[in-house]
Amino acid sequence: MFSNSSDKLNSSTNPFRINYSFVHPYVAMDSDPLVQFAVTFSNRDDVDLSQIDVSTHICLVLDISGSMNTSDKYPLLLDAIPCIVDALSDNDWLSIILFSTRGELIWSNDIGSSRERTEEIIQRIHQSGVKFEQTYLSSGLRLAIQEIQYLSHYRADVVNRLYILTDGQLHDAEVCYEFNSQLLNLDLEINSYGFGQDFAEETMRQIMNGCRGGRVKCIYNQQEISKEFAYIGKVAGNLIATDAEVELILSPNVIPGDAFRFEPGTKWFRSIEGRTRLFSTAIGGLEKGRVYKYCFEARLQPSRKDRQQIATAILRFNFQGKQEIVTQEIFVNRSQDQFRHRMTDDEIADWFSLLDGLRTNDPQAQMESLKARLKILRQEGADTAQIELIEQVIDKLVKEGTLEGLSEVEQRRLRADDITAISINKGGYSEQTTSFPDPS
Repeated sequence: MFSNSSDKLNSSTNPFRINYSFVHPYVAMDSDPLVQFAVTFSNRDDVDLSQIDVSTHICLVLDISGSMNTSDKYPLLLDAIPCIVDALSDNDWLSIILFSTRGELIWSNDIGSSRERTEEIIQRIHQSGVKFEQTYLSSGLRLAIQEIQYLSHYRADVVNRLYILTDGQLHDAEVCYEFNSQLLNLDLEINSYGFGQDFAEETMRQIMNGCRGGRVKCIYNQQEISKEFAYIGKVAGNLIATDAEVELILSPNVIPGDAFRFEPGTKWFRSIEGRTRLFSTAIGGLEKGRVYKYCFEARLQPSRKDRQQIATAILRFNFQGKQEIVTQEIFVNRSQDQFRHRMTDDEIADWFSLLDGLRTNDPQAQMESLKARLKILRQEGADTAQIELIEQVIDKLVKEGTLEGLSEVEQRRLRADDITAISINKGGYSEQTTSFPDPS
């Protein structure tokens, strides 16, 4: 798979390469076929990245409202604080903001200075005057935006990542929505954790709408929070490049179709603009060890060429203080051989089956989307409980043709951001944009 790749580096230190692959490696001559292809990029194995250190600012906005004041929440949250400190590098920065009826910034320091002071951080949380009241996120968001703006001015080299943890419904959702434009204007990635079973999932998705990241992960087993906080630090440690963006420029004789992101986090971008034939999206930080996957559709004009360039993929990013560019021309093979037309890359076909569920309510397409999701989860060795749930959902749809009757917890687990997410509708279901957890 992905045998087509770019090996031409713009400099000896360029750490990334681009690959591509088609659902059908060969298409017919003298026809106007719809082609589906995936473009992926990842770090090169032949570039030493062990000494690369990109500084990250992790800003935690933590719910400590009254519903957190239980033995299976508040103590576990405190236990998780040292985990994120231990996982980050000395040059990283940690800010911690608490919110309940109001917000409070209780910590802002580099990790090198924080590493031996985790007990002090925990004591500051204990001593906070905002604990265990009602759930108002807006003041915490305001403080987070101010902190990120300040640190971006003070340390312009850092990559900002904002994580919001909440365990209940917000009393000030409408006010929080107004911060969306400010979050969009910040150079950051924002994600959210739902702690327990009664958190404001849809509210958080709306607050983060359009932002990089924009993921919601449900932590149903509260014991897992320490592991999740450690993972935040691990991901930050994998950052090797910043300010990344990917482009796809379709050739003049190609009719644009839809664009998708498969990983990290499935998303349907709708159709590529027909006049410019250009797809472009900002990514932000790039991590070593991760494969970034984008999928595209395009319709070709009739041709008798046996090899035809249909697009150019471009990856731009900053690496060690310089902008780097990787370019990959994309060619499709054409043939008159009917046997070759039936050749299929099953893995890429599964990606498109899953992604097709994002844009249609057609029952058959939705069923195929769920089946593809199940197949991918099994191949990746995903959580057994999630696999069993998808199996039950498929069985229910086959027998009843509806997902009505699922519990709220089951519905939320179906929306869990493993590969994709399902939004429950009356009498049926439809797929929506999603993106968690990171598929690193």
